[in-house]
Amino acid sequence: MKKCSLRGGIAICFLLLGIFLTAEATEKIDPEKIDPERFLGYVRNPPGRDSWASLKGTAQHLRDNSRPVQAKIEMGIFFTPVRTLAQIRFNGNEVYTIGQSYGKDGATNVEKRITDGKKAQIGIYGITPEDLALSFLYWKFVKEEAPVTVRMEKCRVFRLESKDRKEQVVVTISCQYLFPFKAEWYRKDSKEPVRKLEAAAFRKNNDYWFITKINLSGKGWFTTIRFNDVNAGPFKQKLPEGLFQ
Repeated sequence: MKKCSLRGGIAICFLLLGIFLTAEATEKIDPEKIDPERFLGYVRNPPGRDSWASLKGTAQHLRDNSRPVQAKIEMGIFFTPVRTLAQIRFNGNEVYTIGQSYGKDGATNVEKRITDGKKAQIGIYGITPEDLALSFLYWKFVKEEAPVTVRMEKCRVFRLESKDRKEQVVVTISCQYLFPFKAEWYRKDSKEPVRKLEAAAFRKNNDYWFITKINLSGKGWFTTIRFNDVNAGPFKQKLPEGLFQ
């Protein structure tokens, strides 16, 4: 069975679909064999160092019987060992600032700012800031489903439940990267997912891996987010200008 270095070859790949960073190896685990809650513990507590990431691109949305629409989307992310601060800027009029603490009881805080006289458009595209922040990873563990292989990567599959018990998510997580490749949300007693999220393309830049294409879908609609301009680096006393508004 292939061994995996949690704080080495495994990446930190966390938050906002955006980026994962390498770290020094300090622990050896076999992610295919460890018990489910311990596996989730590693996913929920990404090891890391202070660093930042910037992603810029477009979101394209297509809905049945409607013309396709497109909007600019930008993200600024600041990673720390205990918390991540991220900001989504959408369509030039909407700003969503998200704080995500790590751990089993990690908390997600979202603040939004909309230009006066404008209506929020991000929901029309099927984009939810909390989903982009991967806050569903901190939902209550229900059970583990049968393992699957995605793009030749062995993955474990978990069913998690929201705090209000109105929704469940089935998350497919890479054993090598400890990062979700796919998530499907189900309302209570529904057999078909109401929305799906898939990490569809990756690109490496120096020591940083970026997810450069994300597919979101639901009944009668499909959204693709592409990040063509990506950058990242270690935090050196000051964040890059323009990372946050």
